[in-house]
Amino acid sequence: MSAEDRRRKQIEIRYHDIIDAAEKLFFSKGYENTSMNEIAGAAEFSKRTIYMYFTGKEQIYQEIMIRGFHCLKSRLEASLSNTSQMNAMEELHCLFFTFFDFSKAYPDYFQIIITYETQNPAHFSGLEKETDQKCYEAGEEIFSFLLHAVEHGQSDGILDAEMSSQKLALILWAASVGIFTTGKKKEEYLRIYHDINPEDFISEAFQFLIHQFIQKKV
Repeated sequence: MSAEDRRRKQIEIRYHDIIDAAEKLFFSKGYENTSMNEIAGAAEFSKRTIYMYFTGKEQIYQEIMIRGFHCLKSRLEASLSNTSQMNAMEELHCLFFTFFDFSKAYPDYFQIIITYETQNPAHFSGLEKETDQKCYEAGEEIFSFLLHAVEHGQSDGILDAEMSSQKLALILWAASVGIFTTGKKKEEYLRIYHDINPEDFISEAFQFLIHQFIQKKV
């Protein structure tokens, strides 16, 4: 390995060490309650070194969210490895419940993704353009799974084909984010005031949502 290769490897290691340290703090203390000084201390670097790699904790937060998207993508790919053997309804069901399982297995990544999807864009206005683009691309990779399922359903005559596949997929995504947000953030409310199991709420809401766009029963 050349001296330049070793230098690049060291930079990469430091970069990920900082993200690892920040992730533990964000997940245990919360993003708002974590300072750059604490991140520097946890990573065992000076604050000056941290700023050599990141413009601020907003950018680090974004990198952690991209990790979450990549984790979700891997789970979706594994769940949909036999898509050719599924009809469109099975594919949509698989997508939704893989996301649901992801929310339980990785609640912190899930919460970051949901926050990003529902946050005012101004919250991330201080990010570097390159980081913002990486986040956008990671989100679009997840959306592409849903778009494929919708196109599958429309081509099979199962889902309403009068609406464009992109618009229908966006509606399903937006509604799904709302369902997950309610199911996760309002667990106590659903249980105590309505005697509803949050998991049952999410499952039944999905069934109701999908059937609004079904063209014919399968």
